Formats: sequence, C-alpha cells, structure tokens
Amino acid sequence: MERAKAWIKPVGKKVLMELLTETKTKAGLVLPAQSGLDMSHPTKARVVGIGPECKQVKEGDLVEVVADVSGRKIRADEGEFLCMIEDEILGVVIQ
Repeated sequence: MERAKAWIKPVGKKVLMELLTETKTKAGLVLPAQSGLDMSHPTKARVVGIGPECKQVKEGDLVEVVADVSGRKIRADEGEFLCMIEDEILGVVIQ
C-alpha cells in the first residue's frame, strides 16, 4: 500500500495520521472498515505528519488511536485522516 503524503504541516504537538481502512486479524483475515468496525474502539493509523513539538512519534509510525473520542477527522482525495494532539495517541504498534 502506498503511503499518503501530508499536504499540511501540523503545528505544536499535533499529529496528522491516515486512518487505515482495513484491519488484519491475528489469523490473517482482512476486515474492511465497512464490516461494522466501531470507531469508538482503538483503530490503527499511519503517521504522515508531525508538529515541531512532537517527541514520541515519527512519520511512518503505525499507532493505535480512538478516532471518535479525540482529534479531528479530515476527508481528502487521498483518504480519511485524523489530526490530534500527540498525548492522545494510545501507543505505537511494535512490529
């Protein structure tokens, strides 16, 4: 999958992330977002831009977020994105 490029530069401690449209289970099954996954539960996102004050994540990191609880959803031609303060990210996924 091709990585999205940030079209805006986040400021402060804000992070711009591309919400991933499908999730892969431990068994290897791919679940598309339309299958009824609840966005109020943790979901994965790829960091595409960070503000100058961000210390814990970097561009390209795969992170866990709760999209409906915090941040601002942004729809663009390239996909669906989320902008939130770095402290609201649940964690970086270790691969």
